[in-house]
Formats: sequence, structure tokens, C-alpha cells
Amino acid sequence: MAKKTKNPVFSGMNVATVSGEISDSEAAILAQMLGMNESDEIHETKEVPVASLLPDADLEAAVAEAEKIESTQTMYEEIEKETASATAAADIPATSEVASKGAKKKKAASAEPKAPKEPKEHRMTYSMVGKTGFSKLIVSKFGGSIDTLLQTNVHDVALGPEDLNEKIKEVLNRIDFCNQIKVQQKVVMLLSFFSKGGKLNEVMKRTFDILAKEGKITTGDKGNLQTNLREKYSVGTARAQAAQMFTLLPMLDICKREKGMLTLNEDSEMFLKAKAALSL
Repeated sequence: MAKKTKNPVFSGMNVATVSGEISDSEAAILAQMLGMNESDEIHETKEVPVASLLPDADLEAAVAEAEKIESTQTMYEEIEKETASATAAADIPATSEVASKGAKKKKAASAEPKAPKEPKEHRMTYSMVGKTGFSKLIVSKFGGSIDTLLQTNVHDVALGPEDLNEKIKEVLNRIDFCNQIKVQQKVVMLLSFFSKGGKLNEVMKRTFDILAKEGKITTGDKGNLQTNLREKYSVGTARAQAAQMFTLLPMLDICKREKGMLTLNEDSEMFLKAKAALSL
């Protein structure tokens, strides 16, 4: 049986003394490490501090390294504990705050009844005219001001309410039965100009300018209106625009029809409004 004996050992960088039993082969290896000859006998001894077997410089370095490692490990453990504690503390009020806000919102929603939505004002558009007529579009757009806007004669202001109402209906019926949407659109443009100002359609502006200067509009390609319009537009466009004005002017009592021309109605309320607004 192998002989067992007590011997000093050290583990890692930590200096310590331990005792235990080793075999003959282990004793031989230890003896070689300690500089012993094979003939030297390893006697059973008491616990011997390993520190006494190391040079002083190596021992100091080992101790310093061990203390450094232990200090660093302790520091990291403390940091982890503090971080975990702070995170847990932060989560509690945050969760409470969210729950509180949610409760307040629910309470406010249940306490305050929703106000009923106001119905949107439905404005008529050109796309609706086919079913309703331009007269309803004009009434929708201008409201109560049509009683003034649709006075076509300077003497209309002297009419009583009933007579004026009948006159307005007559003008609206003319617009409805015109059956030329481009002309009807020009009527809306003109009424908008009288109502809100701004820039008047170029064709109508040139037409009123000719009426202010000459007192008439002559027909045909060589007529004064087409000749004027060709300065800005093509022949086809000038002809079409002139034809539309030949329909609009009598419909709104601005001109009277005569052979080969339209003559200015001296009592036209709309012409006087346009003349003043355009500084003609």
C-alpha cells in the first residue's frame, strides 16, 4: 500500500495552509518541486504555511492581486444590488401613475356627456344643378342678399316686398331656363363679384368696358366684342365667349336686343354696379 503523509499545498492566488494525505508518486513530484532528492524522506509534519515556501516578492504580488480581484468583485456586486433596487423603486410609481391617469380619463369620460355634433352646412355645387336648377344654387350661395343682388333695374328699389319677390323669382326662372351652363356659371361669377369683390372674369370685364365706351355690342366675327376678345383668345374661343355674353346680357336686363346688336339698358342696375366696381 502506498505510504500517506501530510503535506503543505496552496490553491490559486490565495495563500492558505491545508493538510491531507498524498500517495508516494505525489510525494515524489512534490519533493522535486521543493528541490529535494529522491533519497530525502518526506516526514509527516504539521500544517506548514505555504507563504513560507514562496519568495517575499512573489507573495506580495499574489496577495495584492487577490485583494484587487476580491475588491473588484465586491464592487460589481454592490452596483448590481443598487441597480436592481433603483429599478424596482422606479417601476412602482410609474405603474401607479399610469393606473391613476387611466382612472381619471374613465371618470372624466363618464362624467362629461358628449355634446351633440352640429349638422354641417350643405352647400350646393355645380354638380347638383342638374337636379335642382341654378336658382337653388344661387339662393344657397348668396342667401338673403339675393334681394339686392338680383335687382336688375334701378327702379326695383322702389318696389314693395311682394312685387320685389315676384321680380326676383322671374329673374331666377330666366337663369334656370337658360339651359346653357357656361352662361349660368357666368351669372354666379358676376353675382360673386358684386357680393365679395375680387377680380371679375376677363371676358365680362372686356364686355362691360365696351358697353361703357360704345353703349352697344355688335354681332358677328367683325363685331366689336369678338374683335376685342381675339386680342387675347383664339378665334374659336372668342366666338364662343361672345355668344355666351349675347345670352347673358339681355337675361339680366343689362342690354336690350336689337337687330344685329345689343344696346345698353340705361336703367340697368347691374351695369351701374359693374361700372363703379371696375372704375369704367
